[in-house]
Amino acid sequence: MHLKRMSAPKSWVLDRKSTKYIVRPLPGKHSLSKSLSIADALKGLNIASTTRSVKKTLHDSVVLVDGIRVKEYNSQVGLFDILSVGGLVYRMLLDSHGRLVLKESKGFLKPCRIVRKISVPGGKIQIGLSDGRCLVLASSDKDSYVVGDSVLISVPDQKVEKYVKLEKGSHILLINGKNAGTRGSIVDVDGSVVKYSVQGEVFSTTRENSFALPEGFDI
Repeated sequence: MHLKRMSAPKSWVLDRKSTKYIVRPLPGKHSLSKSLSIADALKGLNIASTTRSVKKTLHDSVVLVDGIRVKEYNSQVGLFDILSVGGLVYRMLLDSHGRLVLKESKGFLKPCRIVRKISVPGGKIQIGLSDGRCLVLASSDKDSYVVGDSVLISVPDQKVEKYVKLEKGSHILLINGKNAGTRGSIVDVDGSVVKYSVQGEVFSTTRENSFALPEGFDI
């Protein structure tokens, strides 16, 4: 399946006039604006130059997304996903203009935002994360995890390494809106409104646009 370049999301970095179509990523855990196809990810990294060579790379080499091998050229690579190929590791990030970019990564820890929390049989709780995965936790943790906060997990084993609250003093990345890609420090959280500081100036956004990151988090 393909998508006209002129209709592609603004978060994609591409030459919109070079050819008519671009590979559309399969529907999955990420929205269209927050993901690229494996084909375009590998082309962007100059690992492959054509879709034919992408398919050959996927067949001949072990290409992993979050530690899971992918074989379809139109599989998704989304925000904060970790792409491993040829011994190199990359992470999908947003640049300062809100565009998706792959940068070399130093590890396999992945930040995910908690988007829902429900009770499940056995007295346990289940949290749903921004990348589509679900984690089942002990009932003793039911008050420890709040929707809107973030967790840092290891992939592919999904072990929670750190919990990050969306609160005053936390570092955030704006993932939606006209300021997507901006990083700042939270000044205050009042209901659905988040006030954050960037180089001494204070701005406002919504909880929905805010992604809390661990202090000192590096790619």
